[in-house]
Amino acid sequence: MKSEETSFSGLFTQEFENGLRVKRIEVPLIQRDYAQGRPDTSATRIRCRFLDALTAAVLGEGAISLDFVYGDLENSALLPLDGQQRLTTLFLLHWYLAARCSKLEQNFAWKNFTYSTRASARMFCEQLGQFQPEFEGPPPSYWLRDQPWYLQTWEHDPTIQSMLVVLDDIHRRLESQDCQDAWNRLVDETPSAITFHVLPMKGMGLSDDIYIKMNSRGKPLTEFEMFKARFEKLLESSSPERAQEFATKIDTVWTDVFWSCRGYDDLIDDELLGYLRFATDVVRWEAGKSPDQSNDLESLAAITYSETDADSKRNIERLFQFLDTWVELDIPQFFKNLFVSQHSVRIANNNEQLVLFRPLGRDNCDLFTSCCRSYVSGARHREFGWPEFLLFYAVLEHRLNRTEDFYRRLRVVRNLIEGSENELRADRMTSLLHDVNSIITHGSIARISGFNEKIHAADERLKADFISQHPELETSLHDLEDHPLLRGCLVVFDLDAETFENRANCFSKLFDGEKYLSLITGALLAAGDYSICVRNRWFLFGSSKNTAPWRDLFTSSTRTEMGRARDALGRLLDYASDDNEEDTAKVLKNFMNRWLSECETTQSYDWRYYFVRYETMREGASGRYVGLDSRLEYSVCMLNKMQMNSYYRDPYLHAIRLASKVENNIENSVFTGYETEPRWMPLINSNIALRVVTNGFRLRIPESYENTALTELLLSKGGVLIDGQVFIPITQTMINGQMIDTEDRVEAGANLLRKLVTAGY
Repeated sequence: MKSEETSFSGLFTQEFENGLRVKRIEVPLIQRDYAQGRPDTSATRIRCRFLDALTAAVLGEGAISLDFVYGDLENSALLPLDGQQRLTTLFLLHWYLAARCSKLEQNFAWKNFTYSTRASARMFCEQLGQFQPEFEGPPPSYWLRDQPWYLQTWEHDPTIQSMLVVLDDIHRRLESQDCQDAWNRLVDETPSAITFHVLPMKGMGLSDDIYIKMNSRGKPLTEFEMFKARFEKLLESSSPERAQEFATKIDTVWTDVFWSCRGYDDLIDDELLGYLRFATDVVRWEAGKSPDQSNDLESLAAITYSETDADSKRNIERLFQFLDTWVELDIPQFFKNLFVSQHSVRIANNNEQLVLFRPLGRDNCDLFTSCCRSYVSGARHREFGWPEFLLFYAVLEHRLNRTEDFYRRLRVVRNLIEGSENELRADRMTSLLHDVNSIITHGSIARISGFNEKIHAADERLKADFISQHPELETSLHDLEDHPLLRGCLVVFDLDAETFENRANCFSKLFDGEKYLSLITGALLAAGDYSICVRNRWFLFGSSKNTAPWRDLFTSSTRTEMGRARDALGRLLDYASDDNEEDTAKVLKNFMNRWLSECETTQSYDWRYYFVRYETMREGASGRYVGLDSRLEYSVCMLNKMQMNSYYRDPYLHAIRLASKVENNIENSVFTGYETEPRWMPLINSNIALRVVTNGFRLRIPESYENTALTELLLSKGGVLIDGQVFIPITQTMINGQMIDTEDRVEAGANLLRKLVTAGY
């Protein structure tokens, strides 16, 4: 059976093939609600554009055709399979114009339109055709809600509420227009201002499954179809030679491209729209123009590919390139050969499979599919954020330019992305894309304007020089770059040909997961003060509990600022790589014990000694410490989190409590606030409290114990009464301009508390 072109009112008077006639339209029970009046952003956008087109047609600005409507024909009733939303809107437009022209009393055939979805929707459609509304003052919905036949329960019917929204929107467009002329164009003129092709098929026997499958497409299909039609028209104006090419390819070879990433519904509409949005954002950023993240794709395309943009020809060319490059390519296999997650195993004999640092459980590195399924303007989606955006762009540039040495250049891009988290923003995207283009197409990192120049671009240039002089170390260097704690940044390594390979191998052995971290924190401190001071206050160390602080430590400072950390790490790696002991834990313990013995021999107990000897002083999860007066000495806060307004410990008090062996009698104190605030650790029974100060301890004694034998006892042991508190000194000596303990204050503090508890306090 062939389709026929008709208008909405003509549908009820026309005779179709085999003598078929339509006397009424019934939206079947299984069909979804009328959705074009929904208030969400996407439905509003679709509704506004559709009504703009309809009202323009009836106002004489050009006839339009609404494509196909088809369905089952039972007892002269058309049960639409596809076209329900359009038919409902046309019914409302006819009702509105008939009402404005005072014609509702006439027995129009098109009034035989009803919904079987709900009895309420059916009753509402029937009532609409029986009463002449007033149009002075508020919109139609106000008048309708005020009628005695309008039931309060209809406020909860989504179809009725959508109809009211659409009627009000039609009224806003036609309120001041000559509705008689509009009515004539709609129903009297031949051809009508609004037509569609209809295919009524008698006896189809459509099952509920068919309706469910058709409706599962829902709104996205409508949005895509509308975009495609309007974009083709836009190209006809701005680039006629490309319009037909687009129309052909979007339904043929480009459809084949996106088939591999189709959704569970076996449709590619959302995926195609996602990719087109990505491509449009890119061409605007390339031209130095913001894509305006608040704009929908169609609005953005209208200002990007139309003649209003001086770069429209170039933009259209780039769009076609971004689509054509994937034609006849096995895309999943291409990305499988190109990338591998750090959690996965590389393909055998593939030395140019670049490691991507993906979260656990997200091992799929098919960036094309991720882009199509997940891209939203601004790359905010966790599956396709800024890192994936820029890597994908790098791949596109390579495919379009067939660049040489792609693996090495792509590695540089990955390294810069990993080191530039703070720079990956929409307002820097033009510069970032320029950097990627320069690296991929020209292999140049001489001038970096978007990525982190000070730390990571400088590091890339040094590594490039190092590899050019020592190509035999390239594989070793790349393997080290792929370590999840370094992620391409080697500022914590000396680029020294004699030591590099051994140190790299030893680093991979020591930092194999989290199993040695508690020992490494101590061993590395024994090798030297490896801390990095941030904003003259925060001291960054590695954590004994998790790897994240190590990554911050190793990669967030310049090579110059990393000098102490680099020296300490080098000393530890040299020792560990030279040691023949197979037990890595034992190697680290031996390194610490050797250094501690030297300190004890010379009776030199600086802050490093305590942190190395007492593992509990290194247990802060954040790896951050804050010292009094911005110094790491004997008054320190050990943070579990990143800020001082969270709870933290005093590492010295914590170590003293555990070393006392009477910790159940001592409050397990945690603190909050600034580092200048006193930190007291009380005994549970007596509330006598201990505080660590630079040159010893202070004891805070409650009033009930003052002037007693306790005070006399403490004073006889060398204590001094100061401001109502007892000061217990630790013997110290001056070394390199700094007062250093000559006795272990943790042991001294533990002995003091143990004696107090034993004495009953």
